[in-house]
Amino acid sequence: MDIKSLSTSTKKPIADRFLSSNMRQATMLAAALLLIPFTCVAADSAQMHRLTEAVCLRLALERPSVAALADSRIALAKSEVTAAAVLPNPEIEYSREEIDRSTGDSTEASYWLSQRIDLSGRRDLQIEAAEHRVEAAVLQIQADRLSIEVDTRSKFYRVLHQQERLDAIEDWTNRLAAVGKVIRKRQAAGEVSGYDALRLTVEQSAATASLQQERAAYQRVWEELAAYLGGADKVANYTGVAGRLSPDNPPPLETLLETLVRRSDLVQLTREATAQELEQRAGERGWVPEFTIGIGRKSVDDDLGSDSGAMIGAGITLPLFDRGQANQQRASANAAIARNQHTLNLTIAGGEVRGLWSEVKDLISTAKLQHTTAREEATSLVKIAETAYRGGEIGVLELLDAYRTVHDAKLVALDTAAKARQAEVELDRLTGGMVR
Repeated sequence: MDIKSLSTSTKKPIADRFLSSNMRQATMLAAALLLIPFTCVAADSAQMHRLTEAVCLRLALERPSVAALADSRIALAKSEVTAAAVLPNPEIEYSREEIDRSTGDSTEASYWLSQRIDLSGRRDLQIEAAEHRVEAAVLQIQADRLSIEVDTRSKFYRVLHQQERLDAIEDWTNRLAAVGKVIRKRQAAGEVSGYDALRLTVEQSAATASLQQERAAYQRVWEELAAYLGGADKVANYTGVAGRLSPDNPPPLETLLETLVRRSDLVQLTREATAQELEQRAGERGWVPEFTIGIGRKSVDDDLGSDSGAMIGAGITLPLFDRGQANQQRASANAAIARNQHTLNLTIAGGEVRGLWSEVKDLISTAKLQHTTAREEATSLVKIAETAYRGGEIGVLELLDAYRTVHDAKLVALDTAAKARQAEVELDRLTGGMVR
């Protein structure tokens, strides 16, 4: 038998040839879509030049203004201690009196050095109150530091979320470009309709627009993070961020609620209340008079000669009208404000922690489920679609829709993981840094 007759005798039916064509096309599409690598050697090496959460926290806290702000708070609080501890200045007085008499002139001169003395103990109470305000300033610095850390982490994970979305959409755009090459070849061979090719072009255009939007969003959050870390020069050597978007499960709720009483801003309110109560006690001693003692010398010069002698004097204030009532009332009101504010804030924080803890747990669970769906169930969907396409049950676009479902499921999982992380960061703020 010659070659021509062999070829003719082995020709397959039209249906078989159609199925074989679909199988070849499905194989090429699968190769184009599934064999595009997610990572490469260059990306692995770039990981070494990406910002981590720890580096971001260090850069944020090392900013000169952060240390200067802390020093200024301490200096301001210590100035109150100094003001309370300093004794009132002594007073020096000089007087000269000339008397004209018919029998002769007389001149009297006197020198006084006087000092006020507090015997009520008010100054000691005011010093103690000022020392409590120094402790309150230290707690404020701790609260400021926590706020910086939480804001830094929030910005860091926004960048990480946007970066992973951008990677996913770039991957999808590359996959569509690879599919486009296959479709154009099949269109030229008459195996794909012009409608299918046009639909793919529209899909590619939408993916390109989405990619541009994600790049712009990534650049915005990256610039925000860079500014917060001290400027673009601080992150010039980094090409992105590295970390895990989905958080770990938070500590038990009971543990977090127990730690609330140690939160810096809440403890600060108790220190301020204590300081005001000491000020109130000092005001209650306003009825105790202040003493003034003085020593001096007096000289007399007249026709009879010159004489001089030492002088000593003492005086007290009469607390008839001002007995510190205003200071006492002001301190009492401020102490009540601080105590009540502490109670309110603690109660509110407890409710917020309970709600946010539940939200974090639910979001983490949902994110894990969606990740599993995107990785396993969506992959199964693709295999089913490929089998159906090989069997001629669906067309090219239906197969492409299956791959797009995988892509959309991945984006949904990323978005849920980002919500879980941001909720975890906020829970960390509410608990005073006890979640990390």
